[in-house]
Amino acid sequence: MELGNYQAIFNTRLRADTQAKAKWLTQNKGGYTAVGVGGPITGRGFKLGIIDDPFKSRAEADSEVIRESIWKWYTGTFLTREEGNGAIIVIATRWHDDDLIGRILQSEDAKEWEVIKFPAIAEEDEEFRKKGEALWPWRFPLEILEKRKRDVGPYEWSSQFQQNPVDIES
Repeated sequence: MELGNYQAIFNTRLRADTQAKAKWLTQNKGGYTAVGVGGPITGRGFKLGIIDDPFKSRAEADSEVIRESIWKWYTGTFLTREEGNGAIIVIATRWHDDDLIGRILQSEDAKEWEVIKFPAIAEEDEEFRKKGEALWPWRFPLEILEKRKRDVGPYEWSSQFQQNPVDIES
């Protein structure tokens, strides 16, 4: 986004004294703090919390111990810092059906979540593409995606490219 576009949307600027990579404050008393999953956020609250890729790899997502650890961090640390009437966004590859997103969608609060899913190849007709069309055809044409599907196999394809994890036993 060009700076002019940012300035047209947001009527604030970063404070000159707080422009570190992991912490920003604005002139209008807003702020941004970045921590990794499991990282310390004690003493901080949020109106908008964003979790980006809570699992770093297939190995982490396949580990029941790590999945449980991330869930406990989400419910016991992250979620408790939401300041009421806020929003949470989780951006992630759906590595496993029991990953963070899977557990959220199985929770009592699932109805409060909106799922936005971008499969590499459309599984049904969508607003801007038809079933079978590539998500980003000028970067990853359908022929490349079909080859990748053959190369990685159904387990990886379904989770990493279609955002639809399947049980490895299936």
